[in-house]
Amino acid sequence: MRHQMAVPARHRFFGLDSADRYDRNGDLATLEFLYNSVTYVTRPGVIRMLRECGFSLVRKEQIDAFARDPSRIPTGWKRWLATRLQRVLSAETLSSLAFASQELRSLCASLVYEIVRKPA
Repeated sequence: MRHQMAVPARHRFFGLDSADRYDRNGDLATLEFLYNSVTYVTRPGVIRMLRECGFSLVRKEQIDAFARDPSRIPTGWKRWLATRLQRVLSAETLSSLAFASQELRSLCASLVYEIVRKPA
């Protein structure tokens, strides 16, 4: 006779609703590993940690350069918009708006990446 064990509620969430399915094929060890060892950090959290460690975001540096000198922007309508906005906004504010708009564009992307520069 097999040993029957009670199934914790958090494991029932994963579809392991009976003790028979719970202890078969190492499901217990797998779920314990996932529950205790795997952590989730949001993308802004990862960027914040990178900045705290001294890394610089290459994309943010490029956006800052374009905000200071919009004539370097290759796309015509973006260059026109940036020069008009530069009349009423500071370069820092314009850069923050551009960075935030790119973050919103990548919000629902299936692949998100960031290029960082190692601290000196």
